[in-house]
Amino acid sequence: MAAGALLVAVLPARHLALLIAGVVLVGGAASAAGFVPRQRRRSVLLAGLASGLMGTATSIGGPPMAMV
Repeated sequence: MAAGALLVAVLPARHLALLIAGVVLVGGAASAAGFVPRQRRRSVLLAGLASGLMGTATSIGGPPMAMV
């Protein structure tokens, strides 16, 4: 959450929107290409961190956890 709040505080709204759009598009493309990460402790941890960051910054925290 702290990283998401920091992103909101530091980045201009346009840059934040472009960053999050890029992350969502890359995740969608990876999912469409058939990429399915293994459910390991590390991948679940990274997805949780990304979900918290994205959820705090943009209120769309579900996609990283949905991939795992």
